[in-house]
Amino acid sequence: MFTVMIAGGLVPQRVAEALAALLGLPADAADVVAEGVAERDWDAAVLGTYSPLAGDVNWSLQVDFGLAVAEPPSEPETAAFLARRLRTVVVFPWTEVRPGVYWLAGPDGRHTRARVDDVEEYTDPPVYCIEAVESPVSALPGVRVEAMPEDWTGSPGR
Repeated sequence: MFTVMIAGGLVPQRVAEALAALLGLPADAADVVAEGVAERDWDAAVLGTYSPLAGDVNWSLQVDFGLAVAEPPSEPETAAFLARRLRTVVVFPWTEVRPGVYWLAGPDGRHTRARVDDVEEYTDPPVYCIEAVESPVSALPGVRVEAMPEDWTGSPGR
């Protein structure tokens, strides 16, 4: 289970179709609902639970692959696939990096590091701003491009 952040609008059916396609399954193999909704298909191959955010990313999406998925895709693979399929930006934390440094998958599916500030983490909804990216992202023309000085050179496992 992991959580990604998605920029732009979120249409649950499109997200369900994308998650199912990621697994090579029909759309009804994924169940995507708002946080707090109890009535859902708990036996689905993949569950998505979304909640609103504010700022440069608009949605938090928790992804949980079911037990029937023998080798679930990684977080970077899932983020890149969702970004391409939904034609948006998907941001995900990279646990080996200092807080605030994330990976970002652009609409072309390519990854770049990003500095994300949780401006108002304890508001409802939380506010997250993308302060900088390491490589240009066409979907974020106003975001500063700069080297990330953090001492870490790993990749998101493309």
